[in-house]
Amino acid sequence: MILERALTVATTLALLGSFAFSLIAVRGYWNAPFGDVLRPLPVAFGGFLAASIPGALGAAVPLRYRAVVASAAVLAAFVAAAQGVVLLAGWRRV
Repeated sequence: MILERALTVATTLALLGSFAFSLIAVRGYWNAPFGDVLRPLPVAFGGFLAASIPGALGAAVPLRYRAVVASAAVLAAFVAAAQGVVLLAGWRRV
């Protein structure tokens, strides 16, 4: 139980750092062609962070909350991946 809580807190802290860095990356590459790939990342990291915070704090939340937040995060990650494929395949002018 203690190991599970420690790993949950560590995951939450890693997501918090990733969320902060994704905001910096989006701001830095806003007008670049690669910016379209980075724009959905704060939504993805924020969604995963919002889904993991209650577990790290030991708070009980409805399953529907986690399902909605995690689904939004997965959708944002899918959009970022699709934008990356479009950019790297050459379908968009750089």
